[in-house]
Amino acid sequence: MPDLTSLTNEVKGAFAGDTQKGVHFILAGDGIGTDSKLQIIYSSGDWVDISPTGTEADIASAGKWSFSVYGNRIIATGRDTDVLSVDTTTYDPSGSNRFATVAAAASKADVCAVFKDFLILGNIVGQGANASAVGTQRAGLHWSGIGDPTNWPTIGTQAAIDTQSDFQVLDGDGGEITAIVPAGEYCAVFRENQVWRMDYVGGGAFFSFRKMDSQRGCI
Repeated sequence: MPDLTSLTNEVKGAFAGDTQKGVHFILAGDGIGTDSKLQIIYSSGDWVDISPTGTEADIASAGKWSFSVYGNRIIATGRDTDVLSVDTTTYDPSGSNRFATVAAAASKADVCAVFKDFLILGNIVGQGANASAVGTQRAGLHWSGIGDPTNWPTIGTQAAIDTQSDFQVLDGDGGEITAIVPAGEYCAVFRENQVWRMDYVGGGAFFSFRKMDSQRGCI
């Protein structure tokens, strides 16, 4: 594996995986200041800078990167930055195919996961058309329309209902959401002092939520 000298600052997260098309990759990102970078090794074996333009990859100093794969898209998010996406369907090892904001109405989020054909965001701050409805919800979850991680319709509209996109704030004093972990037929949602279970139920409710542990969580 090549060294990481091309990353200017402290590495704030790394991730390895395979896309639906079979593109193998390793991704690493720093995230302090406007020179922050997201760099990737594709199957070719060299680090490639696929950072978004501007300052979209500048996450909070206490933040970390959270990564996930949705089909042929790699998703990246971290505190104070937009949720980012890069489509590897026609990936270019030269770096011309770069991360970009997944959607203007997708909440900013500390963590992300892919579950039951939804892109799920946790520890959220509403943006765009969803800014007022969501607000700042450190115990909140916001998920995309089913089958499309780039579709974030305005919450409560018919378009959101038709695609099952919505948000949910978890009850109680469990603290911030710190991780979302898909586990087969359900999804584990970790808070600082609690663990919740998230099940897909469809219909008008979309998801159900149950507190599984009120004593322990993940700081």
